[in-house]
Amino acid sequence: MHELEKKVGLGDKNRSLELTESIRIEWQSIVDLLAEIAGVKAALIKRLNYNGLENIIVNTGGDEYYQVGSIVQPINNNVYCQKVIEEDAAVEIVDANQDEIWRHSSGAKKGLTNYYGLPIHNPEGQIYGTVCVLDDKSEPISPEVKEFIAKTAKMIEGNLGILKMGITDGLTGVYNRRSMDETMEILTSNLMPADIMLIDVDHFKEFNDHYGHLTGDKILKEVVAAMRDCLPQESLIFRYGGDEFFVICLPTSREIKVQAAKNLINQVHEIKAPRQLTLSVGIAEIAKCQDAKKVFAQVDEALYRAKNKARNTYSF
Repeated sequence: MHELEKKVGLGDKNRSLELTESIRIEWQSIVDLLAEIAGVKAALIKRLNYNGLENIIVNTGGDEYYQVGSIVQPINNNVYCQKVIEEDAAVEIVDANQDEIWRHSSGAKKGLTNYYGLPIHNPEGQIYGTVCVLDDKSEPISPEVKEFIAKTAKMIEGNLGILKMGITDGLTGVYNRRSMDETMEILTSNLMPADIMLIDVDHFKEFNDHYGHLTGDKILKEVVAAMRDCLPQESLIFRYGGDEFFVICLPTSREIKVQAAKNLINQVHEIKAPRQLTLSVGIAEIAKCQDAKKVFAQVDEALYRAKNKARNTYSF
């Protein structure tokens, strides 16, 4: 995760998958049911982010032990779920009091010495967090309950896939227009400086009309791959429209921006396609983002100037 992504909340893949109210209600219901079926004191869904392990869902009644929103740093095996994350596998602790390490864990200190947890993965295959149950009884979790927890983990992973579709473009994998609007709102409300690019594939409609949308889709994916190769490493790429891409970068020298634009234009020029591909690139330097509409207008005017230069170039 790089600095810009962290500032706008996109770099943390787990935190960027913000729960909708309907999914939060669904997860609460399933965790409450899990606690009832297992007959345990607490059932939790935890999310791993750069701050630590966050309790995002706690069963009704489990708030005696755990608070929604609280975050802990899993250090020196003080948190059961840390073991799940480290091993990316199920972990069962029947009686923490009988283990020299786990008897000092945060769960054991709450009197919850019985634990079973499974990892949850985000759509990128990385650890999202855990789903777990905890109790004060020293007896193994039944196979039936373990199976229910496994199905719960799969259900959560399916929901995370749906949430990802809400922030990314399904074709190219870059962030979508909604994410762009939300990111610009963060930049403007915090008066953050940024470099902005608006990139357009020249005459792309004609390309689609002549060679078909399947070929056009393939070309857009290759253009995005070129952006990732050529643009500054800490760049956020958004699909603004059909063949237009909006890019936010950390402020840098004009020379670096010019070289990045040139490299991108040259690399796209080398993409194998039924006809030559060219780009027009508008660049804007924003000292303090104050108004999103003005930022868009500024970079759009720069793109228009590039197109007036017969395209296949960049302009400020």
